[in-house]
Amino acid sequence: MHPLARRGAAVCLLQIALWGWGVQAQGASVPPEDLAARFEQLRRQGAVQLGQKPVFLESIETPERLEGEVLALIDHPVQQVRAALSQAAVWCDILILHLNVKYCRAARRSGPTGAIDTLEVGLGRKFDEPLSGVHWLDFRFRAGPSVAGPAGLPGASPPAVELLAPEGPLGTRDIRIRVQTAEVAEVPEVPKRRTLLQLRYAYAQGPSARWALQMYLGTLGRHKVGFSLVPERADRPGGLLQPVTGVRALLERTTVRYYLAVDAYLEALAVPQAQQLERRLAEWFAATERHPRQLRELDWETYVQMKRLEVYRQQSAPTGRP
Repeated sequence: MHPLARRGAAVCLLQIALWGWGVQAQGASVPPEDLAARFEQLRRQGAVQLGQKPVFLESIETPERLEGEVLALIDHPVQQVRAALSQAAVWCDILILHLNVKYCRAARRSGPTGAIDTLEVGLGRKFDEPLSGVHWLDFRFRAGPSVAGPAGLPGASPPAVELLAPEGPLGTRDIRIRVQTAEVAEVPEVPKRRTLLQLRYAYAQGPSARWALQMYLGTLGRHKVGFSLVPERADRPGGLLQPVTGVRALLERTTVRYYLAVDAYLEALAVPQAQQLERRLAEWFAATERHPRQLRELDWETYVQMKRLEVYRQQSAPTGRP
């Protein structure tokens, strides 16, 4: 493989792997009653809104860490959402929708304090490739009120889902995924129950990760843009605005793709189980096509054929893993 192509593939792996805690430092938990306040804060401060739906995006870049958040009001009952997302195997159905996820398999293993749920995830490029060529992440999966919260106070923290990988590709570390939900009470203007869903992620990056990203952004990724609008010139904050570029652009594209994967999974629950895979694929692809400048990579036929093969492949243990 050409060195630039290999570097670009590695950066793509980095971006799709790096889910995590989100914009609050140290992964502080947000009580469910505060999600409504956070939602209103994002709405009032002019956070990025994805289309006409009540879905808001925020991202933050620091020298050591990249952090992102999507907060959305979705048309699903909170108990249905929590029941679905609290299952480790469900996350393989979600993650595989992403272009760069080539394999995902849930397992329960013995740990020092008892059984633990894990996700074995293979990350690759935006086309079909053998598992011998992908990069691997091993996530620990946890769900429920014990994920975070004051010690000694069972149930004090909100139900949450967390995936944790201490190390990732290109010198990244502390890769975390957190999803929290809160119920929106029924009111006359909202006749059915809805859920506030917060998807947050962050990862720490070392010198090698920063170098790889900068090299990618100077070559294969130089035309990638995100969703936030920033001044065209940093020295003229009041000037013309343009979509964010650089590392934040990659972060935002990944954030939105994974939120759309969660949403596609929940939408597909409305059809019989035998039809859900095709519905998930169609929902995810259609949603990404609403943001062509940021998210369009493949045509429908290429995408769906690739994903059908990958879903079939992940029904068995991986071959070719080091």
